[in-house]
Amino acid sequence: MKQVKLARITCGLGFLLMLGTAAASDAGNLSICAAAGLLLTGLGMMLVGGFLGGLFHEE
Repeated sequence: MKQVKLARITCGLGFLLMLGTAAASDAGNLSICAAAGLLLTGLGMMLVGGFLGGLFHEE
């Protein structure tokens, strides 16, 4: 139960990282390389959190 909750929080934080990166990129505060790196990191967090949280498992 604790692992699932932590995984879902990780998934949510990945989404927030991607949202913040998009906003900072639109404001012109990030280069394209920095934005791409942060977006890939956020996507990885979402995938790992979703997989460990049971998002991709059919029950």
